[in-house]
Amino acid sequence: MPTVPKQSRRIEICGGIAAGKTSLARLLEASIADTDAIYE
Repeated sequence: MPTVPKQSRRIEICGGIAAGKTSLARLLEASIADTDAIYE
């Protein structure tokens, strides 16, 4: 059974979190743009 180094797994997790944060930021920007369009 091969052992996976902890550091590489940590990098994968951090990459997943970073990807999640960027997609969340894009969703937030889109919703803010929508509300701006409504109030104009």
